[in-house]
Amino acid sequence: MKKRPVIKGFIYTSMTLAVICSTLVGCGGQFTAGSPQASTSVVSGTAVEATKKHNKVSLELDINSSNKITIPDPAKIQGGVVKIKLQEELKEDDFEYNEDELLKRYMADLSFAGFENEVIISSYITGNMTNPDSPEADCLALFIHENPGTENKKNYFVVLDYDNGTCYKTDTNFFLHRFSSWTDLKAVDVTGDGKQELMASHIYNKSVEIGIFRCEEKDHRLVNLFSTLDDQEQEDCSGFTGTLKENYQVVLEFPEIHYSKEVSMIHDGGFKEKDLQAGSDDNMAGFWKNGKLQKDRVETAQEDDAAVFLYTLDHAEVTTEKSSDATLLELVRGIFVGHRSEQLGNMHMFLQYDQKSDRMVLKKAKYVNTKEARKEWNQWDEWKEALE
Repeated sequence: MKKRPVIKGFIYTSMTLAVICSTLVGCGGQFTAGSPQASTSVVSGTAVEATKKHNKVSLELDINSSNKITIPDPAKIQGGVVKIKLQEELKEDDFEYNEDELLKRYMADLSFAGFENEVIISSYITGNMTNPDSPEADCLALFIHENPGTENKKNYFVVLDYDNGTCYKTDTNFFLHRFSSWTDLKAVDVTGDGKQELMASHIYNKSVEIGIFRCEEKDHRLVNLFSTLDDQEQEDCSGFTGTLKENYQVVLEFPEIHYSKEVSMIHDGGFKEKDLQAGSDDNMAGFWKNGKLQKDRVETAQEDDAAVFLYTLDHAEVTTEKSSDATLLELVRGIFVGHRSEQLGNMHMFLQYDQKSDRMVLKKAKYVNTKEARKEWNQWDEWKEALE
């Protein structure tokens, strides 16, 4: 499949943007001290070029803080320019105002999509999610919060398809945590069919959450291909096993993909031998005595959870495998022994779309030792501002 060139783009405050041959990323966000939330911009984004013999619609986005959000019903669009009014990003000065008043800026009428009352639209993006040949972004994807402040509050992803006059919708466990945790949206093609999928992510409680959804044109559903919040199991790490061995060794495995690697707590994990001795409450990773594994200590740890386990998701990105040109979802979790404070390194897990199961499935894995893991963590965009 021919790759789409990516062009860096930006938008100024109080301007009207005609989205021509482009994909616009939108997400309101603000980093709050004490929470490692990546600060994001409502209107920063990228332009994606594509090809097609003809075009039906052109989305024109007016992004302005004085706007009342106005989004047309796709079913009433007959082609041509579609004018959409959205809110601009939050500024530091905005936080001098009452949060409830701020939320009113993001309220909109989407009754045509089945919402009885006005909803909060905090994130948006345009993309080619149903038409792989369109030269312009003809879909508008939204993250929606319904019935804020009530027991009936719910969250949704909605894709408005202006080329075909329809919409796609699904409820989700992604959430709007006031202004401290906004959901970022991207349009990426992970299935390889030329149509972009909706990729959602946010950081909450020191963990990255991510979900990928595709438009199912047969019944107008948004199909969940992978989600850390909407899936019953964390499928990227559910098949992981870690086994402690003699002489401070650990075997890391994903049996389903025949991955196995033996690493050293000392040489790879960076632990001192004295900190690995059982018998001290201070030694959370203390499972040995002079290199001999203490099986009773291991059994006790496994009763509580696991002696070796993957913990929070620290990084997620879409990458391309050089050998096959396949699109992969790369996820990185820390590997811990005995306690979440005792890190052995990072595990990189690479998921690829499987057409048969219609899911993102684990394809390969890679271990990174503790020294390299610390370098990675300092380089990732998700955590740069939190570390400054």
